[in-house]
Amino acid sequence: MNTSDPSTQFRTLNAKLPTGEVLPVLIKVETGIPVQMGMYWISTERRFRTQWNTLNSDVQALKRLYEFSTAIEQIDLDKFLIEGQTFNLFQIRSLAYYLRDGKQSNRYTQRQLNTIANFLHWCLNPSNWTRICEVSAKQIQERQLQLKQDFNSCRRQQASSERIEPLTAGEVAQILEIIGPVGVEEGRPIFSDNGVSPKVQLRNLVMFILSLQLGLRRGELLKLQVGDICYRGKPEVRIVRRPSDPHDLRIPEPSVKTQERSLVLSDLLLFYLNTYTDADPPLGRVKGKTPYLFVTETGEPLSCSAADAIYRPISQKSGVKFSWHSLRHTCFEDLAGRALNDGSGLEMLLPLGGWSQMKSVKHYAANAIEAHSNAWLQKYQNRSFSEG
Repeated sequence: MNTSDPSTQFRTLNAKLPTGEVLPVLIKVETGIPVQMGMYWISTERRFRTQWNTLNSDVQALKRLYEFSTAIEQIDLDKFLIEGQTFNLFQIRSLAYYLRDGKQSNRYTQRQLNTIANFLHWCLNPSNWTRICEVSAKQIQERQLQLKQDFNSCRRQQASSERIEPLTAGEVAQILEIIGPVGVEEGRPIFSDNGVSPKVQLRNLVMFILSLQLGLRRGELLKLQVGDICYRGKPEVRIVRRPSDPHDLRIPEPSVKTQERSLVLSDLLLFYLNTYTDADPPLGRVKGKTPYLFVTETGEPLSCSAADAIYRPISQKSGVKFSWHSLRHTCFEDLAGRALNDGSGLEMLLPLGGWSQMKSVKHYAANAIEAHSNAWLQKYQNRSFSEG
C-alpha cells in the first residue's frame, strides 16, 4: 500500500443531485469511487439532519480519518469497519495527534474528533448499514460505551485552553476608524478614500455593526434578505432559516444554524441599513438581481469566502485581530456582563442568540461569567477580612 502522501489518496468534491441538492463526497483518487462506510453515513445519517456547511465539515473530518487509517494504521478502513472492528484508546490518541499535526487549533481538532467519534459509534451497530446483524444489542451497547469512554479520555487530554477573547472598546474604535464614515452630508454617510471600493464601503460597515450589535453569525448575515428588515413600527430584523434554497446558488450555501428570531434595531443600524437598501450605487446596494441583502459590486449574493475577505484587510490595517465569529463573542460577552451586573440573568440571552440550551450561552459568555465570579469572590474575601 502506497502511504507516501495520504492527502493525495482521497479527495472531496461536490456532487449535484437531480433534485438540485449539492452533496459533498469523499472519493478514492485511484478509483474515483466514493468511500463506502463514510459516504453511507453521510448520505443516510447526516444528510437530512444538517446543513451544507456542517455536512462539508463532516466530510473533511472523514477525509482525515481515511488518510490516517491508510498512512499510520495501514489498513483499509472500510474493510476494517465492515468486519466489526474499531479503534482502541491508543489509536484514538494517535489519531488526535495526527489531526493536530502542529497546525490545527485544539478547537478545530476537537470538532473533527467529535465527528469521527459519532461516525465510529454509528458503525458499531451493523443494523445501521446492513440487514444482517449477528451481534447482540448488549454487545453493541458495551462496545459503543467503551468507544465513548476512550474518546472522552482523549478529549480530556486534548481539552482546549483556547478561548476567543472579545474585542475591547478601544479595538472596536480602531476598526471603526478604518471602515467608519468621516461625516454625514445631506443625510448620507460620507467615506474617505481608504483603498476600499466606494461600492462596498457602506456594505462592509453595515455587516460589521450588525455582527457587533446583534451577534449575528456569518451565515446569518449572508442569508438576510431585503424583506427581512422591518422599518415601520418597531424596527427589527428577522433571522430566517432558508435551508437548501433553490434560488441560492452559492457553494457552500450560507446557513442559519440557530433558531429563527426577530431582533430590534438601534437607530444607528436603522440609519445605515435604510441608506444601504435605499441609496443608489455606489453607496447603496445593486438592486434587482437577488433578494439577498449583502451583494457584490455587480449585485450577486456575497459568498462565504468573499465575506471572510472583508475582515482580513481591515484586521491588517487596524492592527486588531478579529473575525465575524469573534464579533459574535464580543456582542454576547458584553450582553452577558450587563445581564449579570443588573441581575437580569443569562436566560435573557437565549432568544437573542437563537439558542435552546444554556450551555450555548455559557460558551459565548465564558469571559463575562469568569469576571463576574471573580468580582463576587473578591467582595466575599474583602468582607471576610474586614469582619475578621
